[in-house]
Amino acid sequence: MSKDKRTALAEQQIKFQQRTEKLFLLLSSDQDGEVATAARALLRHLDSAGIDMHRAAKALAFAARTGADVLKAKQPTPVAN
Repeated sequence: MSKDKRTALAEQQIKFQQRTEKLFLLLSSDQDGEVATAARALLRHLDSAGIDMHRAAKALAFAARTGADVLKAKQPTPVAN
């Protein structure tokens, strides 16, 4: 895989993580409608990456048990000039 493709993939992963975090945090809103909207949006967002709620729950449980940051995108390796 070329450097450009790796960089693009890493950027896409970071954007996915940022949106996931934003939607997850919206679940703590005190507005019921906002919570419901965020929940449905989170499900659609995860589905777009082929992740169902069961897989997401397992990843979070694994991270809680091990301290692993399972949702963190792998950063591209810098290439020396």
